[in-house]
Amino acid sequence: MKVPADMIMISGQDVECDESELTGEPDQKAKVKITDQNSKVGDACYMIGKSLILGGSGKALVVAVGDYSVSGIIEKASSAGSTPTGLQNKLETIATKIGNFGIGCAVLTFSAMLVRVGLEMGGIIPCGCGNITNCVKIEPCTPLTFALTMKNRLWTEIMNTFIIAITVIVVAIPEGLPLAVTIALSFSSAKMRKLNNLVRTLSSAETMGGATHICSDKTGTLTQNKMTVMGLHAYGSIEQVARGGSPLSFATTIKTKISADNFETLQ
Repeated sequence: MKVPADMIMISGQDVECDESELTGEPDQKAKVKITDQNSKVGDACYMIGKSLILGGSGKALVVAVGDYSVSGIIEKASSAGSTPTGLQNKLETIATKIGNFGIGCAVLTFSAMLVRVGLEMGGIIPCGCGNITNCVKIEPCTPLTFALTMKNRLWTEIMNTFIIAITVIVVAIPEGLPLAVTIALSFSSAKMRKLNNLVRTLSSAETMGGATHICSDKTGTLTQNKMTVMGLHAYGSIEQVARGGSPLSFATTIKTKISADNFETLQ
């Protein structure tokens, strides 16, 4: 039967559990009742939910169920949405900064145009002056007024100023940035595929490209159901098992290279 929840064994005998569904270890684990000696170390008295009871009998106290159990925490973590990668966070930061800069430029442009209109209405600069640093009066020029008519140049100037500000904001938004990054990641994944590194998702190309060390475990467990020594680093040198060679002959080679004095030092 399967353990329905996380429990602590309080009594029983000859209880063995298979926790391979959660831990990946196929070895059977013996469970004993909780005592003062094993209550704070190891998992001999702890039964994980969804593990399989292979034999024995006993009683246990439920300590966690549902999302609070070990299996619930694992399922909740595995079903959680993917977090943004470092590159995505940097792109979002850059896009935000560029967008804020564009909005600032648009506000300054709109403010400068309004200032020019105000100076012209106040008579400080000539009518139709487009550059306040080098004003030239344009003839004929219709003066700016607050008249609510379609022919009033004031509303046309304000509308043109607003359109220019909106254009600056739209141009400043980096719409092509995500596309450029996607293309770059595609080229990266293609190069990694030539190195026998298959990338299923483009975001993985960034992660694998930035990896400096890869630590793996259980070599050969999935393919041959056994672990094999592939090399040994000792006394500043690395000895590797030849392709197709025997680990026993490799051990013999290592023993012959280590003198009796060094072997006693290692012991």
